[in-house]
Amino acid sequence: MSISFAAENLVNQQEPFCFIIPDSITLTAWLDPSLTAHQKLISHPLGEKN
Repeated sequence: MSISFAAENLVNQQEPFCFIIPDSITLTAWLDPSLTAHQKLISHPLGEKN
Protein backbone atom coordinates (compact mmCIF):
# COMPACT_ATOMS: atom_id res chain seq x y z
CA MET A 1 0.00 0.00 0.00
CA SER A 2 1.25 3.48 -0.73
CA ILE A 3 0.01 7.04 -0.66
CA SER A 4 0.99 9.54 -3.35
CA PHE A 5 1.11 13.25 -2.62
CA ALA A 6 1.11 16.06 -5.17
CA ALA A 7 4.45 17.93 -5.21
CA GLU A 8 2.73 21.26 -4.54
CA ASN A 9 1.14 19.86 -1.38
CA LEU A 10 4.50 18.66 -0.04
CA VAL A 11 6.09 22.07 -0.61
CA ASN A 12 3.28 24.03 1.09
CA GLN A 13 2.67 21.97 4.21
CA GLN A 14 0.38 24.06 6.40
CA GLU A 15 -1.05 21.20 8.44
CA PRO A 16 0.41 17.92 9.69
CA PHE A 17 -0.41 14.69 7.93
CA CYS A 18 -2.74 12.45 9.92
CA PHE A 19 -3.12 8.75 9.29
CA ILE A 20 -5.19 6.04 10.89
CA ILE A 21 -3.24 2.81 11.14
CA PRO A 22 -5.24 -0.42 11.55
CA ASP A 23 -4.53 -2.20 14.85
CA SER A 24 -3.44 -5.30 12.96
CA ILE A 25 -0.31 -3.58 11.61
CA THR A 26 0.66 -1.33 14.52
CA LEU A 27 3.94 -1.90 16.30
CA THR A 28 2.15 -2.84 19.52
CA ALA A 29 0.32 -5.66 17.71
CA TRP A 30 3.69 -7.32 17.06
CA LEU A 31 5.10 -6.91 20.57
CA ASP A 32 4.78 -9.35 23.46
CA PRO A 33 3.61 -7.50 26.61
CA SER A 34 5.10 -10.24 28.81
CA LEU A 35 8.65 -9.31 27.73
CA THR A 36 10.35 -6.48 29.64
CA ALA A 37 12.06 -5.13 26.52
CA HIS A 38 8.70 -4.93 24.75
CA GLN A 39 6.94 -3.35 27.73
CA LYS A 40 9.21 -0.32 27.38
CA LEU A 41 8.11 0.08 23.76
CA ILE A 42 4.42 -0.43 24.57
CA SER A 43 4.14 1.97 27.50
CA HIS A 44 4.13 5.73 26.98
CA PRO A 45 6.32 7.84 29.32
CA LEU A 46 3.31 10.07 30.10
CA GLY A 47 0.92 7.16 30.62
CA GLU A 48 -0.98 7.76 27.37
CA LYS A 49 -2.95 4.81 26.02
CA ASN A 50 -4.40 4.18 22.60
